[in-house]
Amino acid sequence: MLVLNPPDITVTGPTPAIKIDGVLDDSSWGKMVPMVFVDKDGEAAKYRTLTYTTWDKDYLYFAFINYEPEISKLTVL
Repeated sequence: MLVLNPPDITVTGPTPAIKIDGVLDDSSWGKMVPMVFVDKDGEAAKYRTLTYTTWDKDYLYFAFINYEPEISKLTVL
């Protein structure tokens, strides 16, 4: 089932090239408005998840911050 009224995504840009290192400390990330993820019903996701989007002349960038209450229980397969 698709979300009938999905939220708008604000894409900030253009931005200087972003360093891809898993750390959101580039000044460009701080200028963006995060989007809150929603589930298929358009409600806030069970665990808060934010996404940031931007672009430069070559790429479209996405960054995600996930708030997992039991992070110590996650395993890598």
